[in-house]
Amino acid sequence: SNPQVSECMMSILALALRQGYSASADEACILFRRKQGFEESLRRHFEKSTATTQDYPRISIYQGDLDVNVPKAHAEYLSNEVLAGSPTLEEYPTLGHLSLVFNKAETFSQFALNSESK
Repeated sequence: SNPQVSECMMSILALALRQGYSASADEACILFRRKQGFEESLRRHFEKSTATTQDYPRISIYQGDLDVNVPKAHAEYLSNEVLAGSPTLEEYPTLGHLSLVFNKAETFSQFALNSESK
């Protein structure tokens, strides 16, 4: 409902489709696969490792509870089942998918900068 967000998203979509739709179609096929290969790889790495949590990069998952694109259950599954509970799950009860991105951009940037300096 925010005109600036809509304009930004349309600009991104136009740029993504500027050279045709085949790459976007390929990504959609990958995105909607029933089983994602990276999950099993990450699960094996995090479950069977004897390394301490200090040996892993810091991981945070940001979840808006009003997100209709990526449900909260997915963030919980990724955090607990795939990554064996090692990431920090940051929940924002009043934010959705895009509102989380636009309203917490500073938080994401600060996390990335703090992670790089360690």
